[in-house]
Amino acid sequence: MKPSLAMVANKIFSVEWNRNVAAVQHQLLPATTDFVFPDLPEIFSDNDRADFSDKTRPQQRVYTIATCHHASTESLLKSVSHIDPESKILLVSGNNSGSNTMSSIDAAKILQNEIENSLYGVANPNDPSSVELFEKKLQAGMSGFITQPLLSTHAIDTMQTYRDQATNDVAILAGLAFPKTVRGLRFWAKLLEQEQELENDALFQRHVAYFLQPNVKPIDWIEKELHDILDLSNTEGDSCTDGIHFMPLKNTNDLCSIFQSLNDES
Repeated sequence: MKPSLAMVANKIFSVEWNRNVAAVQHQLLPATTDFVFPDLPEIFSDNDRADFSDKTRPQQRVYTIATCHHASTESLLKSVSHIDPESKILLVSGNNSGSNTMSSIDAAKILQNEIENSLYGVANPNDPSSVELFEKKLQAGMSGFITQPLLSTHAIDTMQTYRDQATNDVAILAGLAFPKTVRGLRFWAKLLEQEQELENDALFQRHVAYFLQPNVKPIDWIEKELHDILDLSNTEGDSCTDGIHFMPLKNTNDLCSIFQSLNDES
């Protein structure tokens, strides 16, 4: 089930960058509007960062800053000093947060007064309590959001609440995962630290049941998820999302298949 031309018109399509994505980057254009470079120094080297910069225009670049790496304003400002003002900055707390490190909200409050870049944050619509955190991030100056994949029965209602809270100039991109197997699907539940909750969730169970069938094609699941997300609307009929954030990991074959259709519509 592929999205219609009306569904993809004027949408933002961002892609999580990695070395596999870099190898097929030319196949993702012109539909891709942004590429997101992760803040994982143990995985991505300075050469990777240079490759990312060489293959993308400043307006296409989104640099992730994991605020757990910073305990001071000086350290935070140094980490963004090399970033072109036309590029976006995605603030994430990271996996090593501690009492002496900075939260993404505190970082946003500092940066909005120091730099010109648009600041993005993350949100997890699978957790209904994330609405309060979303509102705090808005107040801190974040003007865009990338969500985790919509894997639970709560996710759609939570996305609608995000949209109702935000002004029209705040971009909300729904995350789309590219699992190939049940193991790949459950990777996301583990990453979100919601394994037990999602295993007991009716929608997640249907996703699991799909991947347990013999001879299934992951691309069919991905295309349906893409269609359903782009088709989301609130009670007034307005779209709940401004676009999609694609998180392919190693599944670049299906990513390229999706973008072959999106490029045809661009």
